[in-house]
Amino acid sequence: MMMLALAVTLALAIYLRLHSSLGIVIIPLAALLMPAVILFSAFVYPGDPELQQWWLMAAGVGLFFGGLIAAFGYFITPMLKDRMP
Repeated sequence: MMMLALAVTLALAIYLRLHSSLGIVIIPLAALLMPAVILFSAFVYPGDPELQQWWLMAAGVGLFFGGLIAAFGYFITPMLKDRMP
């Protein structure tokens, strides 16, 4: 589920960069998806006891990696936009 959330974060960052004029606000907006997915999987979906114990640390690490993937998507978009089909 976390890998799917990272893929959605990447796709969201690319989509917002192509279709929005938010500028650098796109990276934090897309990165905030990861802590939301971690909190959902810890407390709502299956209620994993180990994730419930470490949810704060997992949300921080998820925010870091979500920001990393969102920044990658933000800066790779111009190269994807200019390539030939």
